[in-house]
Amino acid sequence: MFFENLISLLKGMEDMSEMEGGSPKRFCRVCGDNAHGSHFQVLTCRACAAFFRRTCQQCRKYTCRKGSGGCDVSKNAPYNCRYCRYEKCKNVGMKYHTQTDLPSDVTMSSISPIASTSPIATRIQEEPPLQIPIVPPILLSVPMPVMPTVPVNFSEHQILLETHSLMTQIKAILDADVINYGPSLGAFRMTTMQRMLLAYEDIFAELRHVQLPDVTVISSKDFNPVALDPKITYIQAAKFLMSFPQFANLDFRDKWQIFKRSTQLFGGVLHAYPTMRLFRDKSDFRMYFGNRLAVNVEHSGLGLANDPQDKSFSTISRTAIEKIVNPMREILIHEYELVFIQILLCWNVQGMKTISENAKEVANQVVEEVSNEIHNFYMVDLRMTNYAARLVKLLNLQINLDDFANQKKRQFEIGNLFNLFENELLGDKLGERTVTRQA
Repeated sequence: MFFENLISLLKGMEDMSEMEGGSPKRFCRVCGDNAHGSHFQVLTCRACAAFFRRTCQQCRKYTCRKGSGGCDVSKNAPYNCRYCRYEKCKNVGMKYHTQTDLPSDVTMSSISPIASTSPIATRIQEEPPLQIPIVPPILLSVPMPVMPTVPVNFSEHQILLETHSLMTQIKAILDADVINYGPSLGAFRMTTMQRMLLAYEDIFAELRHVQLPDVTVISSKDFNPVALDPKITYIQAAKFLMSFPQFANLDFRDKWQIFKRSTQLFGGVLHAYPTMRLFRDKSDFRMYFGNRLAVNVEHSGLGLANDPQDKSFSTISRTAIEKIVNPMREILIHEYELVFIQILLCWNVQGMKTISENAKEVANQVVEEVSNEIHNFYMVDLRMTNYAARLVKLLNLQINLDDFANQKKRQFEIGNLFNLFENELLGDKLGERTVTRQA
């Protein structure tokens, strides 16, 4: 029901956008569409004004799709190049100075919220963004403790590491103030998607910039889990969640329960998306595991009946490629969509019995806000007049990611039960004895 309502919500907004009237006789100096007025000292449409404002506010950097810097940026151009579009904005004389220069129609929110009286909006309301209780967007006021490097060992199919210092560091992150990424604090109010895009770009920078020549590909039989530090993943998950002002303002018990569940939900960001970016062919069974290391899982587990660990690894990895990586390859998922999915995964907490009703209400508000923003991304940035089919594929991908996390958890539980392999950082075992909030 959650996904059906979300699709109906966004489809209603899409239909409303198509019905909006207005036929100006002047044309945008950037893309040639009907101009709305003078924005940033140049006659432009709303879309180009919003694009120029977002680029300047967030100090975004683009690269040319073709590498030549001469892409077509007209309204009907396929695969509009953002680098060339921004250069065109500057070339025609658009100038960004301060918040006071913003045109009245280009609001600080990516899109106005829809009417809350119906699941399908009858009109787009001209009102401020959703008022969500948040804490002020400030950096950690207390310096993070520097934790000693703890060696990770792998013996008898068990990942062996001392977890007390890791749990202490995670608690310090979750118990501090919201983590801010991006421009100077207080300059303007960022939307949730804007804030989380900046957090993603910073926290997962290594995954975003790794290039194929830098990656070492090995076979699964040569793969040693000790090459990957599991502690890094948990620190990244904690920092990503604490980039939400809404999450940072929750009670610590709610934060801990949501964090503990979310640790298994970052497979799309950590492995699937880098794999799609590095290995584009659907028949390619190389999987990226971080630390500039990829594993070829095409033939792993075949003929190795006496090695249950390798067979389990093969099953999980091939499932990830078939159910997650290949759908990403099919639609060439954008990083904006990737972050959108990750937000939905982290805040899909309605079925959790261990968190408060307040946390569930905050989750609903976050999902509603980012749903508004994904509509604006499709209509303005990608200029898609009909994105329903793509949205369905995107939400199916989210379901696959959730199912994959559950499958991986079951595999580890079976491994623990039969003493095949063990990981003390998994699920309910995570910090069960080490993390308690002190008065």
